[in-house]
Amino acid sequence: MYEFYLMKPDRQDRLIPKLWLIMRLTTILIFAALIQVSAAGLAQNVTLKQQRVPLEKIFREIHRQTGYDFLYNRDIITKKQAVSIFADHEPLQTVLTSCLSKLSLEFSIEDKMVVIREKVANGNDNLAFDLTISGKVTDSTGKALPNASVRNVTQKKTVVTTENGSFTISANSGDRIEVSFVGFITASFIAKENLPYQLIKLSGTSDKLAEVQVFSTGYQTLPKERSAGSFAKPDMEILNNRTGTMNIIQRLDGLIPGLTINNANTDKIQIRGLTSIGVLSGGTSGVYGGTERSPLIVVDGIAISNIESVNPNDVADITVLKDATAASIWGSRAANGVIVITTKQGGRSGKLKIEYDGFINFLGKPDLDNMPLLNSQQFIQAAKDIFDPSLTSWQTVSNPAFSGNPGVPPHEQILFDWKRNLISTPVKDAKMDSLAGISNHNQIRDLFYQNQLLTNHTLSVRGGGEKYSIYGSFAYTGTQDSKPGSYINTFKINARQDYRPSRFLSMYLITDITNTRSKATPLPNANYTFLPYQLIRDAQGNNIHMPWLFRTDSLRKVYETRSGISLDYSPLDEAGYGYTLTDNLLTRLTGGVSLNLLAGLKLEGTYGLVKGGDNSRNYRGQEAYDSRNEVVSFATGSVANNNIRYFMPQKGGRYTTGNNMQENWTIRHQLAYNKNWKDSEHQFSAIAGTEMQKALARNTSITQRGFNPQLGTSQSLDYDTLAKGVVNTIMLLNSSRSTYNTNDFSFTQVETRFRSFYANAAYTFREKYTVNGSWRQDESNLFGIEKSAQNKPVWSVGASWSLSRERFMENLNWLERLNLRATYGITGNAPTPGTAASKDIIFAGAGSAIFPGSTAYIISSYANRSLTWESTKVINLGMDFTVLNNRISGSLDFYHKKTENLLGNLPSNGFTGVTTIVGNLGDLTNKGFELSLTTANVISRDFSWHTLWNIAYNSNKVNRLSTALTATTGNSVINNNAYGGFYQGYAAYALFAYNYAGLDNMGDPQIRLADNTVTKALNIAKPEDMVFMGTYQPKWSGGFSNTFRYKSLSLSANMIYNLGHVMRRDVNRTYTLNRLYSDGTSLTGANIHSDFASRWQKPNDEAFTDIPGWVSNATMSGSRRFVNYYLYANTNVISASYIKLRDVTLAYKLPQMLLRRIKTEGITLRLQTGNIMLWKANKFNIDPEFQNALLGIRGQVANQQTFSVGVHVDF
Repeated sequence: MYEFYLMKPDRQDRLIPKLWLIMRLTTILIFAALIQVSAAGLAQNVTLKQQRVPLEKIFREIHRQTGYDFLYNRDIITKKQAVSIFADHEPLQTVLTSCLSKLSLEFSIEDKMVVIREKVANGNDNLAFDLTISGKVTDSTGKALPNASVRNVTQKKTVVTTENGSFTISANSGDRIEVSFVGFITASFIAKENLPYQLIKLSGTSDKLAEVQVFSTGYQTLPKERSAGSFAKPDMEILNNRTGTMNIIQRLDGLIPGLTINNANTDKIQIRGLTSIGVLSGGTSGVYGGTERSPLIVVDGIAISNIESVNPNDVADITVLKDATAASIWGSRAANGVIVITTKQGGRSGKLKIEYDGFINFLGKPDLDNMPLLNSQQFIQAAKDIFDPSLTSWQTVSNPAFSGNPGVPPHEQILFDWKRNLISTPVKDAKMDSLAGISNHNQIRDLFYQNQLLTNHTLSVRGGGEKYSIYGSFAYTGTQDSKPGSYINTFKINARQDYRPSRFLSMYLITDITNTRSKATPLPNANYTFLPYQLIRDAQGNNIHMPWLFRTDSLRKVYETRSGISLDYSPLDEAGYGYTLTDNLLTRLTGGVSLNLLAGLKLEGTYGLVKGGDNSRNYRGQEAYDSRNEVVSFATGSVANNNIRYFMPQKGGRYTTGNNMQENWTIRHQLAYNKNWKDSEHQFSAIAGTEMQKALARNTSITQRGFNPQLGTSQSLDYDTLAKGVVNTIMLLNSSRSTYNTNDFSFTQVETRFRSFYANAAYTFREKYTVNGSWRQDESNLFGIEKSAQNKPVWSVGASWSLSRERFMENLNWLERLNLRATYGITGNAPTPGTAASKDIIFAGAGSAIFPGSTAYIISSYANRSLTWESTKVINLGMDFTVLNNRISGSLDFYHKKTENLLGNLPSNGFTGVTTIVGNLGDLTNKGFELSLTTANVISRDFSWHTLWNIAYNSNKVNRLSTALTATTGNSVINNNAYGGFYQGYAAYALFAYNYAGLDNMGDPQIRLADNTVTKALNIAKPEDMVFMGTYQPKWSGGFSNTFRYKSLSLSANMIYNLGHVMRRDVNRTYTLNRLYSDGTSLTGANIHSDFASRWQKPNDEAFTDIPGWVSNATMSGSRRFVNYYLYANTNVISASYIKLRDVTLAYKLPQMLLRRIKTEGITLRLQTGNIMLWKANKFNIDPEFQNALLGIRGQVANQQTFSVGVHVDF
């Protein structure tokens, strides 16, 4: 059946005022809440009636009533006699004092943790201490360090920190206090009166070795030891210090084993290789029946699509889910891996904490010199060499019938004038020599580019008590683009509020509002591929006019005379004739509620709404060249004959408004159960729930002509005549028609719905043996309506063994931890919304190509009742280890993934009326391993050196493809006509080449066929004659980081590497025709590769060069040779491997003496440089990150090296 979406276009944007109202109200709520954050939490009252029972039973009962945890040495507690206690709604402190006062025990309370200690029986007990010092011990990233030692060196008294890193210790004024933790540099301070709450950050990164890692799946959090899944977490200190980008995913580069960032590929981010091909024949990723290839991004339990809206400064934790056990809870969207981001929360200490973080990153101008091009002298010589007026005469280029040809550039005008005897040979030579001595590189660099800048300022506050806590931040990010006058400004408010009215109920609300405004100028694109001699400004600073870019001067004057409209063109003037403005407002609301039903049993609800609108305005004034040219293109008659008729408005510009709206909501309810019994001999956790999601995208575009920006008025068009075609226009003085096929109004809407049911459970026995399993079933309007298509649940099972806890391992003193893991499961991937479904997907189209002056409905994707999602079966074997007193820790994983039911263009029965249909057509296999190591190389009081190294290997293969098209020639293999670059029996992203055999004595390229025959015959190669060169996706990837600390100074150097892949190198692509001219719409495309100067030019040159010769006559060239044999030769395929120093950061923490004077808790100054190429496998000075590996086209390097300065302040 057919489904139609109709909507009356609304020119009034009602979304913006509502969201601005939300922003204002949120700001008010944040500041109102901050007024209350310093209030202490309500007292905890306890009711106990126990007689002669062990202390541990008392502690368990108090925990049940209050939620407070207890930290103690069991050997001390079991020695004590039984306790009797009778309390009726008495304060917790009173109850504890009553229980412990007669047992020589003491306690302290901090952040819902009760620490029980034995009173030291020595002389120090009789001292009368003057002071009580409280504080918190964390690592350098702010993460709490439990069981850290806090020692009063003077009084020889020691306490340990709680699970939250808090401590309280007695001291006299002048006592020296030392704080230490295994693998960290000891810190110290002197006790004195009025000493504030001590926030102590221990230097050293060995906390990564000793910490108990907790992972988040987006549905629950669990310790690493209690799951068999393959999880990974980045070094948050490195991630937070990276200032080269505000994209948090790009900041993960080199920090997660198995996460590959290949900026040169269409699929820039992959976890454990490719699991979906997702394209049709000749298509691209995610278009027409495609599937998503990128990982799923989850923020605070809700999947999002716009990661740019997340401020890295608001992020507290990141977990990457890689295998089925870790990711299968996300069902049919988890096959590509899942990146789970958790944002920051408020504190409970009652103290308000304010932080500022800011930086400015100097990115410089793009590197225009990286392209190997002819200089002006070489270019002029090449132009003279290829000039052949017998092939393209002056009559041809100046004839109105050939007005579609580009204009005549200055060097050609000189040659044509000479050939037409308008100038002499000496004059011609003098003029050409003059051009050869001019270089426009400085003008292009200075007039069309500016230094790029990236700056960010984030001010955050955090505080609260037991009942209420809040985290809020305000951020500004400014990006100055390399094109003058273009910028992006982002303003962001983020707030998380947690409310715990009782021990049975807790709630939270996250409000995240992002407003992004940008401006782009219509300054033409320009680079060194433009005519190297053509200046942009003259010696007096006047802008140079270049109307010849579009047509000959004589032809231009004819059009101007007939139309009465100037067709002059000055590139620099165009910047003032228009603009493109965008205003994006995105609101993300996430709420949650947790209700304790029974002991260990909770009912949890998560509710998410992402709503945003992107409004764009593009204006091209009537002075702009394309506006003037369009008017002339649809004009008939002439001014001289007084019969001129304009079908496009002469006055006013072209104004296009666009509105892209998205509204996604998620509702999730689940039961969560956690139970430990028999002193943690048995540990069980489980969740089960249901989830509903809806994603709505609506896009509208309207173009108005004759627009007056002051009055807001526009003029109507005769669309019927324009669509049918205007005859005898000024530019087409024949029977041809000038037709207008542009759709001035467009509307699209895509709606996706999911309903899911899921469950997950884990059981641990004696803290050594863990088994876990998960199950999920998704139902969606993307899938077929057949039960076989919908009823395909994803699931996983896993087991882990904490081998280091076994008795027979106790004597291995060098081994702290060894955990073995094994998992198996199925994940999935759904079609891209709007590309395939169980019903026909149609759209309304207009234009002369459909029905002149009318609208028709077109089926863009035919229904498939059996369409189902891609399923990926994953096997993972892994181990985690820590050795040598926490000096070395790491993990090792091996995996095998097989994806079935790949989506694509499936051959259809011809009797259905269509040849292809989007369906399930193939299988794909990935296998590989990942290794991650963290080492504490040197640890001393003043100096430390730590290393983080990870490496990953991935190999894949397309096992089966039932495609509609197959490659029948070598050329079709090269052009990816078979199936988007994927071929059965080969790796994904396969790159093929001709087996090159050099040039013949005519300078024509030759190839060697599979039967060893050497030939230059046109397009004779078959698929079996092609050479498989490898894949253009890295097989090896990883990172290598070293951090050095000396007292308050730290230096961090982080390398990344991508290895084992290949790319085509850029070569000369110009071998025929006889003109070198620019694109016209941009100042590019005229200059050619410097290899042209080394081409074959005469017999016997084939002994010295393999670059084909020039043949002016295109017909002759095309009939006798096939230049693709050289362009796509195996000799032009090179290694794309490289190693880069992604960033080097020097940080300095100001001394405490200075901080006390300026009343701040901490200030860290940062200097960073980045994007430094250390090594590349190729000798052609190609940066693989900016090379089109498949086509061999060198891109413009955005920046070679960056430099930034930053500061972090804790108030």
